[in-house]
Amino acid sequence: MRDNYTEPLRIAELAAKVNMRVPSFHRHFKQVTSMAPVQFQKRVRPSGSAPPLALYRQHFITRV
Repeated sequence: MRDNYTEPLRIAELAAKVNMRVPSFHRHFKQVTSMAPVQFQKRVRPSGSAPPLALYRQHFITRV
């Protein structure tokens, strides 16, 4: 999603890539990222400045 943020988001295609049904994918995605796939994509899209730091939850940062 980060590499293709300009492309339309197709949840069914993402779910199929990981062999999940759409409801399961949506639920799992939200558990991992704390946001729905569409919300995540909106945050990933550049707003004209640096990528938002809100994308990186503290427990994912291991090196500085």
